[in-house]
Amino acid sequence: MGRGMSVFMTLMILASFAIIMSRAEPNCNPFAQNFTPCKPFAIGNVDFPDVQCCGVLVGWDYQAHLSQQYKKDACQCFKKFAETLPIKWDKVKQLPYICELNTIKNIGPNVDCNA
Repeated sequence: MGRGMSVFMTLMILASFAIIMSRAEPNCNPFAQNFTPCKPFAIGNVDFPDVQCCGVLVGWDYQAHLSQQYKKDACQCFKKFAETLPIKWDKVKQLPYICELNTIKNIGPNVDCNA
């Protein structure tokens, strides 16, 4: 992926973060749309996440580091979104380590989003 495309994707992710942060009730649509590159890994179709998947998660991780509310919203939205897919949680739980996330360390259906 070229540098221009990376910058564009980063700006799109950050724009979705701004929309989400401006609402009292989190709007989960941007999370669901941005999670698209991670779907094949999350449902078990591939052995490793796409580089774009880790790029999305690193963006979420950065925003979660800046804002506890964002971290809570991201957690709630991810759990809500995950209910619509046949998620392989054993694989998804590896994402924080595979993608080298610093703030988001636990991903799963039983994670306390208020912690």
